[in-house]
Amino acid sequence: MFKSTDGATTWTLTSLPDFAVGALAINPDNPATLYAAGLSASIANIFKSIDGGDTWVSVNTGLPPYDLWLLTIDPETPTTLYTAGGPNLFKSTNAGATWGVTSPAGNGVLALAIDPITPQTLYAGRFDGVFKSTTGGSTWAAMNAGLPDGDIAMLIIDPTKPTTLYAATGRVGGGAFKSTDGAATWHATGLRAASYCVATGSSRVTASASTSWLRAASSATTATGSMATAATRTAPDRLRQWHRQRGGAVRGRQPDRRRRLLLCVHD
Repeated sequence: MFKSTDGATTWTLTSLPDFAVGALAINPDNPATLYAAGLSASIANIFKSIDGGDTWVSVNTGLPPYDLWLLTIDPETPTTLYTAGGPNLFKSTNAGATWGVTSPAGNGVLALAIDPITPQTLYAGRFDGVFKSTTGGSTWAAMNAGLPDGDIAMLIIDPTKPTTLYAATGRVGGGAFKSTDGAATWHATGLRAASYCVATGSSRVTASASTSWLRAASSATTATGSMATAATRTAPDRLRQWHRQRGGAVRGRQPDRRRRLLLCVHD
């Protein structure tokens, strides 16, 4: 992991061990305290620094060896953190010293939003929709009225009016949705559907400007689609070595083992 102290003009390598970082979080009350989540085959999957990244210690007691792609800090009580990996959402109430499951086993959490005024209220985007907790993660309820079936890859909350949320889905027929009543109901914003392209094996996936919709070939090895932006999403695996090409195309070589996802947002 790298650090800049001059507004990203220059960067230096921190002492974090050789580690695939999937998410970072900084204590809002003490920015010298930060957390890095990810995966390593030989070491812990969450590290903590209290000196701005100069030194790190592992804080993964209670966590299984999952690839972690999400890390969120309670804005009111920064000793409370959430991370996601495998089928579960995990919670720590002691600054990462120990962790426990705070969601039922299921389809995995892709995104998490915390109400900044009432942090006990959480919204989780999962493969099977949006779930809400008003108990700090002890209990959850599905909140999908107006949403299409499928995964919710992104969730954001209005910091000044936290009953207003936005959700993005990667399913055909989806797109960006808005709720103004704490996720009780959702309506489309007008942004056209984002779509996931699923590819397997060591195939090459290309998203170009040649067609109007992203679609997976029947062999699940190639895809094309028109896009305004493109991003990769692990859920649960991590895409590597992607880069933007000329002409609006995004290309990447994928490892052999597991399914990979490419998220394209249409204009």
